Amino acid sequence: MILTLLLACPAEPADVSSIFEIEDTAATPQTGDIIWSINETVGAIIAVSWVQGAPATTWVAFEFDGESRTSPPKETAVGESSALLLGVPYGSTVTFRIVSEADGETTTSEAITATNDPLPPEVGQPMLLTLDEAAVDPDHPYVFGGITPYGNSFYDDWWTVIIDRQGRVVWAIEAPNGFAAMHPRVSYDGSSLLLDRNGFWGSLSTGVEGYIERIKIDGSGEILDLPYLRHAYTDLPDGSIVWGAINDGTNETLAKRAPDGTISQLWRCRDYMDENSLGGGCASNTVTWVEETDTFLYSIFTTEIIIEVDHATGTPLRHFGHIGSEYTFEPEDSVFWYQHNPHFTSDGTLLLSTETSHNEEETVVREYVIDEETKTLTEVWNFGIGDGLWSRNMGEAHRLPNGNTQHNYGETARLREATPDGTVVWDIDWGSPRVIGRTTPIRDLYDFAP
Repeated sequence: MILTLLLACPAEPADVSSIFEIEDTAATPQTGDIIWSINETVGAIIAVSWVQGAPATTWVAFEFDGESRTSPPKETAVGESSALLLGVPYGSTVTFRIVSEADGETTTSEAITATNDPLPPEVGQPMLLTLDEAAVDPDHPYVFGGITPYGNSFYDDWWTVIIDRQGRVVWAIEAPNGFAAMHPRVSYDGSSLLLDRNGFWGSLSTGVEGYIERIKIDGSGEILDLPYLRHAYTDLPDGSIVWGAINDGTNETLAKRAPDGTISQLWRCRDYMDENSLGGGCASNTVTWVEETDTFLYSIFTTEIIIEVDHATGTPLRHFGHIGSEYTFEPEDSVFWYQHNPHFTSDGTLLLSTETSHNEEETVVREYVIDEETKTLTEVWNFGIGDGLWSRNMGEAHRLPNGNTQHNYGETARLREATPDGTVVWDIDWGSPRVIGRTTPIRDLYDFAP
């Protein structure tokens, strides 16, 4: 028997729930030999394959815990086809149907039930403390980041994970033994996940073994060697990667790996420090590429300064912070301390995570307007002052499209989202002692599908 169901346009298969209200589950001629399996690398992912009997636009409609989703519609020829079920929390039972649309008629396969793997115990289930669904940014339902197992510092034993707004873990990959993975990021073109493999903060000490895994969400991809990777790096539109390489004692250099694998040195931090009589070591915790000016913001946590370096010439242009800077702060007590993830927002302001003083009182977000004429960083917004949250290490802030700001508390293993007026609308707590590494809000898991 053929099941017929008229849906909305296949490009927007919105009425997913109605597919599962059909009582008759007989298979249709369009789909056959349906098989499902668990991804070998990521146990939350269910892979569905089938034999398509006639050309059609197809997608997989699936539901779990009363929630309905679909894979993206695609044009499918006769023969073998497949799709991934993404965004499913570990330990879930899923019901799915393959949907085919051709010549104005929509048909479905029989309903099939599958169960993915349980959550790896080392990852742990974070606690959802606050969720105002009407106030959080609607375009970023997931967060991609690093986490250590309970009881671990950031030396060795890391997982890279994706969580949803309910705090459920929907994707996780363990770093190889001996490597930290504190700086995962989304590739510049938004199609891949970059997983750092950092021996310096792992158990390999020298860091010479550092590399990046550039992968799709199913774990497939390639390895890019980044010798002496300390922790911070960024990628560029052409596929190059720039990172802080700790290959000269206490000195750190900005190194660049071209798409063909050639490695070059852009800049030596120690030279700049010596030329400007700046004390302290060179150790970056963030390297951010500024597209508008083709420069890098190089954040040194050991001396609490941010240096802006020209990409083309390797010339330092200016620096902000505590040592030898001609820039001042307004008000004076808005100066940053132990800053992390400084970057320019779309409005041109400087946004970062910082401690409120050298006494490590609180970890907060500060936002500045930079006036080149007066050499002043004027604070225009802050978040978290007076909340009593402090992280010994790490931290990161992201401005979201709706104006909200996500703040990651690093070693306190907390992740919060606040509105412009400072109201907390999302709050996730993984529980200490753990460490959250770099985090990135993401829109759609299928952006990373192979």
